[in-house]
Amino acid sequence: MLRAQVSHPYPVPAMAAAIPKSAPPPRLVPALVFGAAGSLVVYYVQRQLRRTSGDFDRAFAQYNTPESEASRARAFAGAVEDPRTSFFNALGWRR
Repeated sequence: MLRAQVSHPYPVPAMAAAIPKSAPPPRLVPALVFGAAGSLVVYYVQRQLRRTSGDFDRAFAQYNTPESEASRARAFAGAVEDPRTSFFNALGWRR
């Protein structure tokens, strides 16, 4: 193939041709940024759940008496499992 040479109105300085192009960022950087952002989100959610769990624990500490436990046992007598230990009780996972 023949390429036609295009003449430029201004000559390109030799120094401009010698400037190296910047290398693209390594693929590790986006992965690290994504991992760090995900870790921060998980940390924030865990911290909020712990705080909320502590708030609930303090609120219900006044109510948890032997009489209330007996009432709760009567209410959930037919239940397969205690709802406080259910998989869906995210606030009770740390116990």
